[in-house]
Amino acid sequence: MIFKSKPIENKLIQDAYDEGIETFSDFFNVKPVGFKPDVFILDNRADIDIVKGKKTENWVVGWTTGQSLFVLDYDKFDTESKHNKSESAYQNLIKHELCHIFTRTSSRNAILPMWLNEGISIYLSGQLGMNKKPDKFSGFIESTLNNHKAAYVEGGYVVELLLNLFGREKFIDLLRGYSEEKFKDIYGFDLTYENINSLYQSQEISSNEAVEKFKEIIDKPFKIQVKHNGNIELKFPEYLLSVERSWDVWDTNKDYHSQDFVSLKDEETIESFVGKTSLSGVDITRNSIFSFFFENGKEIDVTGYSPDSGFYFKLFSFKPKESTLALTSTFKYILLSDNLK
Repeated sequence: MIFKSKPIENKLIQDAYDEGIETFSDFFNVKPVGFKPDVFILDNRADIDIVKGKKTENWVVGWTTGQSLFVLDYDKFDTESKHNKSESAYQNLIKHELCHIFTRTSSRNAILPMWLNEGISIYLSGQLGMNKKPDKFSGFIESTLNNHKAAYVEGGYVVELLLNLFGREKFIDLLRGYSEEKFKDIYGFDLTYENINSLYQSQEISSNEAVEKFKEIIDKPFKIQVKHNGNIELKFPEYLLSVERSWDVWDTNKDYHSQDFVSLKDEETIESFVGKTSLSGVDITRNSIFSFFFENGKEIDVTGYSPDSGFYFKLFSFKPKESTLALTSTFKYILLSDNLK
């Protein structure tokens, strides 16, 4: 078959492509210089069938061959496939397929089981939330091209589990020359549903325990201190900022929407050590939000910006062998002076 094509501009695809290149280059530690896969947009189902060389199911909308990515035209999604049109879902599809190319490169073209191959693309492309988090794993190990559902439904969550518990380096090592024997050598246990589910359930238990411990720490009186270098510290309990607060706990791999608002008891106290300091030119008493990042309760990084009136604390627990958790609390306060410096 002979085809004729020409380069075009497509912002929807280009934005996803650029983001994917950056994300996957960082994750797989691959330098993107000279590594620019081509994207081919197909107009309809008939063209997909011709390129694939067979009649395809209506869920097939994208795939990769070598360094090339093939995808159905976004404008034809609602007529030429079973999928609904969604720009974000389409961009995640582009990243999903692009991730397959990076995975092949990083694994040195190793033959990977379907759950691992699809799982890493689902996890890194932002598609994890497409499927409900399973209560337990029951089908991913046997998944094949003809029996692929579990690879998509469970694979991403298995990859998430392995990365959360054992880290990226071991995972990348697993990709290179994969075998179940190598899996055992790297992780120290056989790849069975019993072992994976045991880890999965113990992770949930340890996460809950971590949350309770973390809540115990942050429910103590604390103060905020802005250093000369712009960093922020939380101090407990030597300076008492008396705040009525409640906390919300969530997993950091989902879309978040909940915030808890609480009332401030002691306005003078907050003015005395916060109101006279600014961060990046923004008065802290004016519409400021700060994020506090912790590792085992110890601060490791801070960011600050000002989209709302009040403080918004985002505390992360990056505990080894546990899920990444976050606790958020927001409290409103009264601006005591317009001239604080």
